Amino acid sequence: MLHRYFELLPFLDTEDEAIAELLPSAAANRRLRDLLGELKDVEPVSKALQGGKVNLLDVRVWFGGLIAAKGQYSRYFGTYVLY
Repeated sequence: MLHRYFELLPFLDTEDEAIAELLPSAAANRRLRDLLGELKDVEPVSKALQGGKVNLLDVRVWFGGLIAAKGQYSRYFGTYVLY
């Protein structure tokens, strides 16, 4: 959805007050672009998890990689301990 928003953004008439008041600020757009970049890092793992041939070891390795890349993901995945 964010990807589509940024594709359409150049075509929106920001001079129209009715549209401009609904659009995020420039600072919010920068933060949304950063979030889109982070989502692109997670997307391959998300798609792989939806596949039919996924085992628990694969999941553990993928989540471990995400936690190593972004430590804050551990809040969502729980404690990761490598045995």
